[in-house]
Amino acid sequence: LCYLPHCVFFLSFADEDKIKLAYAQSFGNPRELPLNFCARYISLMQNMTKVSVREDYAVEMCEKSFGVNVEQVCDPVFLVEPSQYDEMLPNTDIKLPNHYVLDFFLNPNEEKMNISKKIRNDLGLYEYLNFTDLDKPERFVEEFGGEKVESNSRIENLIYAYKNADFIVTDSFH
Repeated sequence: LCYLPHCVFFLSFADEDKIKLAYAQSFGNPRELPLNFCARYISLMQNMTKVSVREDYAVEMCEKSFGVNVEQVCDPVFLVEPSQYDEMLPNTDIKLPNHYVLDFFLNPNEEKMNISKKIRNDLGLYEYLNFTDLDKPERFVEEFGGEKVESNSRIENLIYAYKNADFIVTDSFH
């Protein structure tokens, strides 16, 4: 039995005889996984029936770090038609400037904020919206250098902001 909070992502609660699938998993962008991470999760990874990953480097990483063969697949965000995202837009409750730069940083820092400010200045777009990880945005707010961050916003608002931005600065391909 695993007592780590992330064990649920490996379906550790399911009976041993159950099929356990994970589609399009991502490790972010590490050069290699820390040894303590591998040691902690190797048995859980090996207990999965089938795992697929988004990034090409993750295929080799899973084999090397966990002894598990995985397949690279398309990120699920690209499996739906754009019109399906548009269907979410009537549920927005965010007020947008007429013209703005959208910053979407999963890992905000001073360098990224300086780049965004330079782009805003160069484009003459002084209105902006800052978004970060919608799961727990408060942990990143300070990294935006005192600028307002759309925290506790809904995914519909982020999609709407993306669709209507004049320019987007991001550290994520989504």
